Amino acid sequence: MISTFTVLTDKTTITFKATALTTLVQSILGSASEYLFDHGGNHGTEEKPILFKDLTNQQKLDLVGKHLKQVILDLANTQKINKAQEEVREIEEASKYEL
Repeated sequence: MISTFTVLTDKTTITFKATALTTLVQSILGSASEYLFDHGGNHGTEEKPILFKDLTNQQKLDLVGKHLKQVILDLANTQKINKAQEEVREIEEASKYEL
């Protein structure tokens, strides 16, 4: 598994870790970060454009990390909303209007 919890008193750290050959990691993260950059990354302005080729490895990794965080939050929030809708649906189903 690539994920772990570390609990320290009232704080928990979630870590996702994978190990592979450096060239493979670079290729995977390079492709993923380029995709994210092309589909919404900060491209700067016309006067001062930011090009993907000028990003540091850390900036590329940050793009992927930010995306992973957002995906996790979106999944959790969608599930929370779906669960609340189902609970309301069950309540309303039990008290349908009648004439």
